[in-house]
Amino acid sequence: MANLTSTTSILIAATVLAGTLAGCGGDVSSRDKDGGAGGDGGGLGTPDRIYARSTYKTLTDIQQRVLSTSCAAQDNNCHWNDAYPQLTSEANLISLTRFRCNDWRSDGRTYDDFCEKNGDILTVGMAMQPAVDAGMPTVTGMSFTVGRIEAVHMVPADLASPIVAYEIIVKETVPVTTDAGAPMPVAFSLLHFGQTTPYFIQPMPGASFTDKPDRVRIALNRLPEDKLVNIVPGDPNGNGKFGTGNGFIVVPGDANNSYLTIRLLGPILDQRSKHPRMPLEPVAMSPVNVSPYLGPTEMYAIKSWINCMSATDTATVPVNYDCAANMENNTKP
Repeated sequence: MANLTSTTSILIAATVLAGTLAGCGGDVSSRDKDGGAGGDGGGLGTPDRIYARSTYKTLTDIQQRVLSTSCAAQDNNCHWNDAYPQLTSEANLISLTRFRCNDWRSDGRTYDDFCEKNGDILTVGMAMQPAVDAGMPTVTGMSFTVGRIEAVHMVPADLASPIVAYEIIVKETVPVTTDAGAPMPVAFSLLHFGQTTPYFIQPMPGASFTDKPDRVRIALNRLPEDKLVNIVPGDPNGNGKFGTGNGFIVVPGDANNSYLTIRLLGPILDQRSKHPRMPLEPVAMSPVNVSPYLGPTEMYAIKSWINCMSATDTATVPVNYDCAANMENNTKP
């Protein structure tokens, strides 16, 4: 059995959120009286709902009076490059309903559990059925949910130089193989969650089980780079908690489960994110020029917009504060 001498994490490339990452403008004097003037700074307490309804009538009002002015004087103190959702315009805000949270992060280790997706399905087979008509071959065997990928350097007893391979850490228990004469899989395939056709099938030997019950080893030359970067990991941060695929930046009709709301509240008030609260904490980038956190009245307006928005809303459509989904927001502090 080969000895593992070192392990290097493979960072699966993430998609980059479209839009220019720039600083925000706006008149700071237009900020909400409890948030812009310091308020409780915690999003707690009772919001001034009458003030919110009369001041934040449209998404444009929310953008210009709350989100734009919550940026500090220094560029990116609101968005901080790839760390925050893009909030520079009303169009960006509306587009957030189509984006999964954390998709713009290049380092999987920084993902929040809330944002992790359903991992791809790796099937390791002892047999492969030939293709039918114009279809693809079928790998039959054991299937596993992909969590993350590591590169390993092995030094077999009969070789002086290390051999690089990938180890795919999976959710399910993998058969432990310590017998050198044990049967070797003859093929493996990769399938995106929810799909029926694999996007990659390797008909030649290249996958094997190891002495670890949570991973499958794949030879380096059996997993091309273009397929490697397409793998969707279900546990990119590596803490053993696999994603559900339900993490979106804005979820119409559900502000409490929108990542934008979670980030505006911060990890003290909502522990589903481990990242700094938006806007940036005073110690982050520019301690002198950091705006206070949003107050309860501002949060009330933002949550109302999310709870009552429709798929056809534009920046000038009036915010509906009285839809059924906003009942809790209208009654609780």
